[in-house]
Amino acid sequence: MWTPEAKYKKPCWSSCGESPFIPLQPAALRRFFVALPCFNAIEMLLRPNLGLALACLLALGTSGYFFGIFLAKAKAVRISRDLDGGYAYGCDFYQIWLTSHDLLFQRADPYSAETITRVQMGVFGRAVDSRRPGDPRPYLARFPYPLYVDFLFAPVALISFRTVQIIGSVVAPFLVVAALLLWRRVLNLSLSSSATVALSVLTLTSYPILQGMYALQLTLVVAVLLAGSANALASGHLVSPGIFLAMASVKPQLMLLPALFLVLWAFSDLRNRKAFLLSFAGTIAFLLLISEAILPGWLRIWVSALFEYRHYDEPPLSQYIFGPVIGNVVAVMLIAVAAILIFRGRRARADSTQFASTFAFLLAITVPLIPSSIAVYDHILLVPAVLWLIARNAEIWNGGRTLRALGFIVSAAISWPWMAACVVGLCCVLFPQIRNTPWMMLPLRTAPSIPFITVALCLFLNWKSQKGDLGRGHAAVHIGS
Repeated sequence: MWTPEAKYKKPCWSSCGESPFIPLQPAALRRFFVALPCFNAIEMLLRPNLGLALACLLALGTSGYFFGIFLAKAKAVRISRDLDGGYAYGCDFYQIWLTSHDLLFQRADPYSAETITRVQMGVFGRAVDSRRPGDPRPYLARFPYPLYVDFLFAPVALISFRTVQIIGSVVAPFLVVAALLLWRRVLNLSLSSSATVALSVLTLTSYPILQGMYALQLTLVVAVLLAGSANALASGHLVSPGIFLAMASVKPQLMLLPALFLVLWAFSDLRNRKAFLLSFAGTIAFLLLISEAILPGWLRIWVSALFEYRHYDEPPLSQYIFGPVIGNVVAVMLIAVAAILIFRGRRARADSTQFASTFAFLLAITVPLIPSSIAVYDHILLVPAVLWLIARNAEIWNGGRTLRALGFIVSAAISWPWMAACVVGLCCVLFPQIRNTPWMMLPLRTAPSIPFITVALCLFLNWKSQKGDLGRGHAAVHIGS
C-alpha cells in the first residue's frame, strides 16, 4: 500500500527505554507493567474485565488514528500528486485480481509491460511517470508473485473488484484471528475467553495488521497457511501440512526458513514423516507444472523480474536500520542462528514445545531478513513469537536483570503504537495543525525495532531456559479466568 511515508523511519531508541529502569525491583516492574496496556501484558489479561475494556478502548483509539488521520493524510497526498484515481483500498490485491482475469480470459502475460501499465491505471488512476516528481517507483505495480497465484485465485476473476473489496473486508479479519487462534493452540497457550477476545481485538488494530487488511495483502493468507501447517503437524497429520506449506510459497520469502526446517525435520525420520515430504514436494511440482503449461517460460521471466524488483526495492530491515555493512553482519548472524535452530529442532516431535518454539522463532527471524523493509504488514509473522513470550511471562519477570530489561523494552515497544495513537488522535482533535507535522507519525516510531528486540528476547529467554537458570514452567499456561 502506497502511503505518504511508506518506508520506515530510523528507530527512536529512546522510546523503547534505557538504563534507568534496570535498578527497579521485580515487584516495581510488575506494578508499572500492569499499567502498560499492550497485548502481551499478561498482568492486564489476568483481570478479564479490565483487560477487555482497555483493549477495546485502545483499539478504538488506534482505529480512529489509522482511518481518520493516517489514511486521510495519505489520501490528501495522493490527491496532491494526482494519484487518487484508482483503488486505494485493496491496492495490493488488485494486481492479483486483474492478472487472474486477464490470464483466465485472454491468456495475457502478467509480467508484461502492458500489464504493469494497466495495474498502475487501476491503482493510481493513471500510468506512473518516473520523471514526474512525487510519483512512486514503477516497480510498485509489477506483478511479483509466481504464476500459480493467478489460478489459485482464479474465482475472484469472475466478480468485480468492488465485490472483491467487500468480501475482503470480511475475510481479512477472519484470517488474522484464525492465525492467532491456531498459534495459540500450537503453543499450548490456554487463555480465558476475555483474554482471547482482548488479544484478537488488539492484534486486529495493530498498525501492521491494519495496513495489511487495508491493502488486502497476500501476507495474511500466507500467515494462516503457515499457522495451519504447524497446527496440523502438532495434531499428528502429515499430508495436509505439506499442502499448506506448498501453498504458502505464493510468497516464498516468508516461508523459506520454515520450509527448510520442515524438510530437514522430515528427512531426519523419513520412515515416519515421508508423507509430509511427498505432499509438499508433490504440491510444489503440481503448481509449477500447471504454471508452465499455461505460460511456458514463466519461471525465467518471474525470476528475472524478482532480481529487477530487488534492485529498485528498499533493502532488508537489517540493512535499512544498521546500514549496509553492519546490516549484512546482523543478517549473517540471524541466518546462523536460524541454521542452529533448524539443526537442533530436526528431531523434535511435532507436538513438542521445541518444535513449536523453533517454528515461531524462524518466522520472527524472517521479518528482519525480508527483502523489502517497507513491508510492515509482514510483522504478522511475529505473532507466534509474541505468544510464546506470553506463555513465559512469569519466567521473564522473575528472571535476572538483563531478562527483565529486555522484557520491559519489548513490552514498551509493542505497547507504544496503541498508546501513542490514542494520544495523537486526541491531540489532532484539539490541535488540527498537528496533522501536517511529523508528530502525526509518532505511533509508528517503534515499528522498525520490534522485530529485532522480539527475536533477541526470544533467543535469550530460550538460551537461559536451556541452561536451567529459569524454573521450568508447565506445558500449558492458563491466563485469565
